[in-house]
Amino acid sequence: MPRPHNYAICSVDGCDREVECNGLCKKDYERARRHSGVLAPPIPQSERNLPTGPDHHAWKGDDVGYFAAHARVQRARGAASEYYCEHEDETCKGPMDWANLSGNYGDVMDYIPLCRSHHVRFDVRALGSRKPNAKLTEAKVIEARQRYGSVTIDAMAIEYGVSGVALSNAIHGRSWKHVPGRVG
Repeated sequence: MPRPHNYAICSVDGCDREVECNGLCKKDYERARRHSGVLAPPIPQSERNLPTGPDHHAWKGDDVGYFAAHARVQRARGAASEYYCEHEDETCKGPMDWANLSGNYGDVMDYIPLCRSHHVRFDVRALGSRKPNAKLTEAKVIEARQRYGSVTIDAMAIEYGVSGVALSNAIHGRSWKHVPGRVG
């Protein structure tokens, strides 16, 4: 459900962002600062003649990073600040973010709006390969635990692209505790 705007809006025509300084949003304030106080009008995206989506030279499809996935959601569904936090309790305050529910970053409907404090708690609860920066997967941890003893941790760490300490922690159950199997 969209939430009402209860903050000042930038004084530049066509800009609906929150005021940061001197009646301007951060983007327009920085633009004015760079150009000695003269506000150059922003060029609308539609007039830039840049290809978007699959036509863009850097398009990666569903194999996108964290920030690109969130930018797609914001383009499709608007800013998270236009919605209430899904948890709506007395601790909900501050900036709003889009939080992915299942790790399917390509689906823009697989996100919910959360306040920053709930988003951080939500991300911390994510386990294993659901964490955005995870290099290991549950299958790799099980395989590493099975191979432990016949192959050195350092050799497996190089193969999996992680540090020896990270792999040792996964093998010995200090991390990846949710993964079943023999802990070495």
